Amino acid sequence: MWLDWFFITGIVRNVFLLWSTEQFFLRDKNVERSLCYFEKALKKSPLDIHLSFYVRLYSIKEAENTFLKELEKWISVYPDKLIFKWELYKIYRQKGFVDKAIEMFVSVVLQEPNILKTTYWEKLRFYDKEFTERVVNFLLIHISQKPSNPIDLAKYGSIAMQLGDFETAEFYLFSSNEQLPNLSRVWFNLACIYERKGLVDKAYQYNRMGRVTAQGIFTGNDYKPAEEKNIEDLIWKQYRFLFEVWYKKSLAI
Repeated sequence: MWLDWFFITGIVRNVFLLWSTEQFFLRDKNVERSLCYFEKALKKSPLDIHLSFYVRLYSIKEAENTFLKELEKWISVYPDKLIFKWELYKIYRQKGFVDKAIEMFVSVVLQEPNILKTTYWEKLRFYDKEFTERVVNFLLIHISQKPSNPIDLAKYGSIAMQLGDFETAEFYLFSSNEQLPNLSRVWFNLACIYERKGLVDKAYQYNRMGRVTAQGIFTGNDYKPAEEKNIEDLIWKQYRFLFEVWYKKSLAI
């Protein structure tokens, strides 16, 4: 698959222009221009479902209920696509569908727990306490059910840690380690827990395990994994990787 750089630049520029104004449903020149770029890109790369999604997102003219049902169907078919969930969450928020927005935001966090470390979450907790309290309650319900695979255990452990439930976090993180001990983020999260508990020696030990797992035995003591504070970087991380594999270009966002 190959996509001309002209179209890539147009897609990125126009999508972020829309995000910056948060005008997803206005049929103004920006939307029409973005749709034009997406349609041209899709002709050159018809197997990229992300392009198909945005073409449909910007071109739907049906009634609102039909429109939302179609987007929900996209997510049911592609449940691993974080971008799709994020777009639908923002639509629910804009339309005032609070319960559905909470459900979708919880789904996003369960897939990418580092959302809880972003400035978006910090601001949301400050400006909409009722919404975020309900999100936290639903997350606590979800993580009370122990998953079986090490990736989900690591994710649930991360969520529990960020919500302040260190006991549950430790249990899930150690359970993940037993099955898959090479997940560096798990070691770093354990180190973070023990730092907060004031257990410096254990924190140092787990930090070292995280560094070795991530970078090898010759990694310096000052190495720490990068923390994404920009929520859009996290949302686009999955597609950015696929983008580089498919198109041999970096998606510079």
